[in-house]
Amino acid sequence: MAGAPQVLAVASFSLSGTNLVIRGANGQTGKTCYTLMTTNLATVLSQWTPIATNSLSVNGDFSITVTNVINRPCGDSFIF
Repeated sequence: MAGAPQVLAVASFSLSGTNLVIRGANGQTGKTCYTLMTTNLATVLSQWTPIATNSLSVNGDFSITVTNVINRPCGDSFIF
């Protein structure tokens, strides 16, 4: 009987200057993690814009830095 599947989870959000740092844990080693953005939360997920791609570490962790998020001239944005 197989165990429960691993579920990748966001562990923290932090600001470093004008950058947003997103850290996650509990993913499957070597898998790819995509960070998506939209200006409208009602938009279907398939239409969100990918802004970062990262491979999970041997521990299943990831860290993505979204640069200049404080000064972005694009108005309201949502990152997932």
